[in-house]
Amino acid sequence: MDKWNLERDFDLNDEGWTGAEIQTCCELADELGLSLADAARYIVPVAVSASEQIESLRQGASGKFLSASFDGVYSHTRQDAAPTGRALALHEEL
Repeated sequence: MDKWNLERDFDLNDEGWTGAEIQTCCELADELGLSLADAARYIVPVAVSASEQIESLRQGASGKFLSASFDGVYSHTRQDAAPTGRALALHEEL
Protein backbone atom coordinates (compact mmCIF):
# COMPACT_ATOMS: atom_id res chain seq x y z
CA MET A 1 0.00 0.00 0.00
CA ASP A 2 2.92 2.31 0.65
CA LYS A 3 4.23 1.75 -2.87
CA TRP A 4 1.00 3.13 -4.39
CA ASN A 5 0.24 5.63 -1.57
CA LEU A 6 -2.98 3.83 -0.67
CA GLU A 7 -4.73 4.04 2.67
CA ARG A 8 -5.57 0.92 4.65
CA ASP A 9 -9.14 -0.10 3.93
CA PHE A 10 -10.56 -1.96 6.89
CA ASP A 11 -13.55 -3.14 4.85
CA LEU A 12 -11.24 -5.24 2.68
CA ASN A 13 -10.99 -8.90 3.63
CA ASP A 14 -8.08 -10.37 1.69
CA GLU A 15 -7.87 -13.59 3.67
CA GLY A 16 -6.62 -16.41 1.47
CA TRP A 17 -5.40 -14.09 -1.30
CA THR A 18 -2.03 -14.62 -2.94
CA GLY A 19 0.60 -11.88 -2.98
CA ALA A 20 -0.03 -11.37 -6.70
CA GLU A 21 -3.74 -10.82 -6.07
CA ILE A 22 -3.00 -8.24 -3.39
CA GLN A 23 -0.56 -6.47 -5.72
CA THR A 24 -3.11 -6.46 -8.55
CA CYS A 25 -5.74 -5.02 -6.23
CA CYS A 26 -3.38 -2.20 -5.20
CA GLU A 27 -2.47 -1.48 -8.83
CA LEU A 28 -6.16 -1.35 -9.83
CA ALA A 29 -7.01 0.95 -6.93
CA ASP A 30 -4.19 3.29 -7.92
CA GLU A 31 -4.85 3.25 -11.69
CA LEU A 32 -8.63 3.59 -11.43
CA GLY A 33 -8.71 5.88 -8.39
CA LEU A 34 -10.73 3.37 -6.36
CA SER A 35 -10.64 2.32 -2.74
CA LEU A 36 -9.05 -1.05 -2.09
CA ALA A 37 -12.46 -2.54 -1.28
CA ASP A 38 -13.88 -1.30 -4.59
CA ALA A 39 -10.86 -2.57 -6.55
CA ALA A 40 -11.21 -5.95 -4.82
CA ARG A 41 -14.53 -6.44 -6.58
CA TYR A 42 -12.52 -6.99 -9.77
CA ILE A 43 -10.40 -9.77 -8.25
CA VAL A 44 -11.37 -13.45 -8.24
CA PRO A 45 -8.88 -15.21 -5.94
CA VAL A 46 -7.24 -18.38 -7.22
CA ALA A 47 -8.68 -20.06 -4.11
CA VAL A 48 -12.06 -19.60 -5.81
CA SER A 49 -11.23 -19.82 -9.52
CA ALA A 50 -9.12 -22.98 -9.18
CA SER A 51 -10.72 -24.53 -6.12
CA GLU A 52 -11.20 -27.94 -7.79
CA GLN A 53 -7.54 -28.14 -8.86
CA ILE A 54 -6.36 -27.06 -5.39
CA GLU A 55 -8.60 -29.70 -3.80
CA SER A 56 -7.14 -32.37 -6.09
CA LEU A 57 -3.57 -31.34 -5.24
CA ARG A 58 -4.34 -31.41 -1.51
CA GLN A 59 -5.86 -34.88 -1.77
CA GLY A 60 -2.86 -36.09 -3.79
CA ALA A 61 -0.41 -34.73 -1.21
CA SER A 62 -2.25 -36.15 1.80
CA GLY A 63 -0.16 -38.76 3.57
CA LYS A 64 2.77 -38.37 1.14
CA PHE A 65 4.54 -35.16 2.17
CA LEU A 66 5.53 -33.28 5.30
CA SER A 67 3.17 -30.54 6.36
CA ALA A 68 4.39 -26.96 6.00
CA SER A 69 2.14 -25.85 8.85
CA PHE A 70 2.37 -28.64 11.41
CA ASP A 71 4.84 -31.29 12.56
CA GLY A 72 4.58 -34.56 10.70
CA VAL A 73 2.97 -35.77 7.51
CA TYR A 74 0.33 -33.63 5.81
CA SER A 75 -3.19 -34.95 6.25
CA HIS A 76 -6.02 -33.45 4.26
CA THR A 77 -9.72 -33.31 4.97
CA ARG A 78 -12.26 -31.60 2.74
CA GLN A 79 -13.09 -29.24 5.60
CA ASP A 80 -9.50 -27.90 5.62
CA ALA A 81 -9.73 -26.80 1.99
CA ALA A 82 -12.93 -24.76 2.26
CA PRO A 83 -12.44 -21.14 1.22
CA THR A 84 -12.76 -18.61 4.03
CA GLY A 85 -13.43 -14.91 4.39
CA ARG A 86 -13.82 -12.96 1.15
CA ALA A 87 -12.99 -16.03 -0.94
CA LEU A 88 -15.95 -17.84 0.61
CA ALA A 89 -18.26 -14.88 -0.01
CA LEU A 90 -17.19 -14.72 -3.67
CA HIS A 91 -17.55 -18.48 -4.02
CA GLU A 92 -21.09 -18.34 -2.64
CA GLU A 93 -21.99 -15.51 -5.05
CA LEU A 94 -20.85 -17.63 -8.02
